[in-house]
Amino acid sequence: MGYTNVYSVIDGFESDKSKVLADNGQRTVNGWKNNGLPWTYALNENKMHFE
Repeated sequence: MGYTNVYSVIDGFESDKSKVLADNGQRTVNGWKNNGLPWTYALNENKMHFE
């Protein structure tokens, strides 16, 4: 289909919740953010598509 920059987000962006009691159920197990990939809550309108 011509795509050249493709990512798989198989474990989600924020990950699964930890079952370790000390982690208090936080999302620290896997996922995009916890693998050191680019992450922010800030939105960049230049990279968004509006119809």
